[in-house]
Amino acid sequence: MVQVIMARHGETPYNAQKKICGGGSDPALTANGVQQAVELGTSLKSYSNLHSKVYCSHLVRSHHTASLAFGEFKEKSFEIIQKRGLREIDHGVSEGIPAAERKAEWEKHMSSMEAAFGDLGEDAKWTTTPYERAETFAVFGERVASAVVESVREAAKDGPDKTVAFVTHNAVMQVLIMNSLRREGKLEKGADGAYPMFFELDLLKNCEVATFECDLSEGVATNMQRIRFIPAKV
Repeated sequence: MVQVIMARHGETPYNAQKKICGGGSDPALTANGVQQAVELGTSLKSYSNLHSKVYCSHLVRSHHTASLAFGEFKEKSFEIIQKRGLREIDHGVSEGIPAAERKAEWEKHMSSMEAAFGDLGEDAKWTTTPYERAETFAVFGERVASAVVESVREAAKDGPDKTVAFVTHNAVMQVLIMNSLRREGKLEKGADGAYPMFFELDLLKNCEVATFECDLSEGVATNMQRIRFIPAKV
């Protein structure tokens, strides 16, 4: 098992204004986001076994946060590697709309789907979207898991015992967490019998960190199944 730590990027204007900010939006960090990134770097110094390769998406908010955070390590240098597969979920035409509008749009969409097709099943919300040019949560999860496993394999070639760090996005982290909890029977379904979408749960805070394990051994069926969320000890 390879230990993985993953942090969300610092605050952007979209975050501050509670607007949807996905893979199709590329805002810079706010002044507060810059400070959060610096503080993230200070907190990451508690990890004594970090790999010299750090992975982020190609989006400014992810790469800038990674550069600031790992620039805080004066005694060690890091290589910041950008991977397009680690970008935020693509929200299509809903990029930039107030997040509060999303709930109503989804409720309307799911109601129309149920009226047309009846019981949609537990995966209903993960396999559809009300927005044109947007990714479904299921397709997004496959893309993210593939990028994470590819990155961990790359890093493990010259440091199999090192902790691999990622600086990514809210839904990137949530899709990994939610799939892991689902496999363990710890993700609750909603009253409609379907697993929730990530925005129906508490969003991660900017620069919040989560820990995972990545299994690179033979015989694991999918990339998503290789990644296991490790909850923080209370």
